[in-house]
Amino acid sequence: QKVIPSIGQNNQQKEFYLTDAIHLIADQVGMVDLALCEDQGELRGINTPYELADAAALMRDRIVRSWMGCGVKCMDPLTTWIGPRVQFEAGAWLAPDVQIWGRSHIGSDSCIGTHSQLCDVDFQGSVTINGPSVISNSTVMDGAEIGPFAFLRDGVVVDTKAKVGRFVEIK
Repeated sequence: QKVIPSIGQNNQQKEFYLTDAIHLIADQVGMVDLALCEDQGELRGINTPYELADAAALMRDRIVRSWMGCGVKCMDPLTTWIGPRVQFEAGAWLAPDVQIWGRSHIGSDSCIGTHSQLCDVDFQGSVTINGPSVISNSTVMDGAEIGPFAFLRDGVVVDTKAKVGRFVEIK
């Protein structure tokens, strides 16, 4: 049964406590199963902007480490941000200060240059992004080369082996 809507703010901080769900479930079902958590970071509280940034860095590290374990080459994992819905094919290479967000797909052997920001992109095959470049809601086909200082958005499709030069905006 759903108990989340029943969680109140009956505490000094007037906050919602997810842990109150345990009592609500026990009241409705009669018992609650326990699970052990080996990583205390999984259960951390977030009450300040610093704690939020710390939790975000923890997730960044886990995501980047996971993709590096699958063959993504990342020059500086501490400055690279990869969203949870991003997918890579083998051999992608990421320079420092790259951000990839949304439902993005990065094709095999693609190379993303420094300070590039990508969101909801589909790179088909090996694509080269000379950073810094910003690309959102766009598709780039195999062998294409973008930038530096390019800005692509609003459903752009860059054809196979096409080149988008310096300081170009396409929408």
